Amino acid sequence: MKPLLEQYQLEMLTVSTDSVKEIKLSRKMHGFKGTMLGDTKSQIINKFGLKNQNRNNFRMPWRPDLPVPTTLLIDSNGTVIWKDQADQYSKRSDPECIRSILEEHFS
Repeated sequence: MKPLLEQYQLEMLTVSTDSVKEIKLSRKMHGFKGTMLGDTKSQIINKFGLKNQNRNNFRMPWRPDLPVPTTLLIDSNGTVIWKDQADQYSKRSDPECIRSILEEHFS
């Protein structure tokens, strides 16, 4: 994904319900270099309408506000120009799908 982001001069930002401590551990484990935000009170998650609300039958009693895995493409004005939401918690947007969307919007 990194070459694709560099090609289009884009930045990746993640938002999760994790605490800063959990994010630090996750960063080390996954080697992610982008910006990772902890939204423990789900303010960002709610603003974008990403709260799970059991849409995909995934429940974590200790994290009721867990967001639906979502990829957003947001322009420099803050407008969401593309949104992809997963049907299963363990799945994320396919990089090839993201590539085609980027080509459509930035080529």
